[in-house]
Amino acid sequence: MFKSYIRFFHDRIYYRRTYSLNTENMPPAGAPLMIVSNHQNCLNDPLGILMSIRDRKPYFIMRADVFAYHPLLNKFFRSIGLLPAFRIDYEGEDALQKNKDTFLISEYELVNGSSLMMFPEAGHQNKRWLGDFSYGYTKMVFEAAALDHFQTEIFILPSCNHYSDYFQIQEQMLIKYGVPISVKPFYKLYQTKPRTAQRQVSALVRKQIEDLMLDIRDWIITKRLILSGTHRMAKILQRFTAMMKKNCRIVCYQTVCWLLHWKRPKQMAMKIYFQRFMRIR
Repeated sequence: MFKSYIRFFHDRIYYRRTYSLNTENMPPAGAPLMIVSNHQNCLNDPLGILMSIRDRKPYFIMRADVFAYHPLLNKFFRSIGLLPAFRIDYEGEDALQKNKDTFLISEYELVNGSSLMMFPEAGHQNKRWLGDFSYGYTKMVFEAAALDHFQTEIFILPSCNHYSDYFQIQEQMLIKYGVPISVKPFYKLYQTKPRTAQRQVSALVRKQIEDLMLDIRDWIITKRLILSGTHRMAKILQRFTAMMKKNCRIVCYQTVCWLLHWKRPKQMAMKIYFQRFMRIR
């Protein structure tokens, strides 16, 4: 009943229209299944997949800090299939040991016929391109199979999401599923060359997701060029950081605009950024 209310809000109020394509490709209930998707819109991505599934209760891993807000929230999140993932940048290196329990629970549920949702980009972004994959999800699949001595066939179902707008309500959202990939043919290879097996499986999954989604490769090239930077931009960022440490916001804004005078569009974009987010008038 609770899920019905959530689905009504999700499909009728939050979004103007939702689309779920190729849901018939999903293996029947009871077959171990990991759904692997691109990650573009924070909690909206797993919620969209959850609302497109009728006969399964998928588990998915969520950042651990939200479980610490209140004991009741902790129980509620776990009751709907959320499991905590501890990150070194937020909870510290010592907390990473707690991930063993999360992974063990996930692997046990997976090999026993449940569904697990994973986002191998390990972070979300609001641009229409596919980021780099980590191999953690493939490691989890093979370790789940090892719990049953590689007797159970586990499937990976590639998926993608697409939004007409990332930030506004009453927009459109699409979930599209690919063709399920059986991991069983890779069990023998994994027992001798685990990393090679993980790479081969991940390559198959990634290829399907790239074909399913709107993947604008030009933006990736542009992003890498921006991240690589030039000596001039490095000096700008160094000056900018030094000024921020002194809390001189207005001086910093003027410095950045002065350094960027050679390209007015960047200067105007920087001005808008500071006006909106740093409250400089």
